[in-house]
Amino acid sequence: MSPSAVASASVLLRPFVGCEKLSALEFRLNGRFVGKQYWDNTQCEDRSLPAYFVADASLSHSFKFAGGNLLRLGIYVDNLLNNKYCADAWVSREYYELEGEYVQYEGLFPQAPISCMLRVSYSF
Repeated sequence: MSPSAVASASVLLRPFVGCEKLSALEFRLNGRFVGKQYWDNTQCEDRSLPAYFVADASLSHSFKFAGGNLLRLGIYVDNLLNNKYCADAWVSREYYELEGEYVQYEGLFPQAPISCMLRVSYSF
């Protein structure tokens, strides 16, 4: 059930550090790679998930007010490349004694396509 490999990387850019009004502008790019993983302990190819890569991005800006209050605005884009992938799966095998047969139930957990979120936070 564990992926063969997991890796992530993040880049944070503050392109206007020298400019007073835009110094709090941040651009972040995150990427994560998850290697092939099996649904169960059988290591059967029929019950495995392929490796996938997902990239996310965000742009945020903070505004400071008198008294130390802080307003932070951000836009977040998840699955930037609009990859179709499943992050997890399940399988259940049951034996029905009266019928004398095994039944297998299985399912995948597909993840959302590209999505966007706005965030507003205020600290005082």
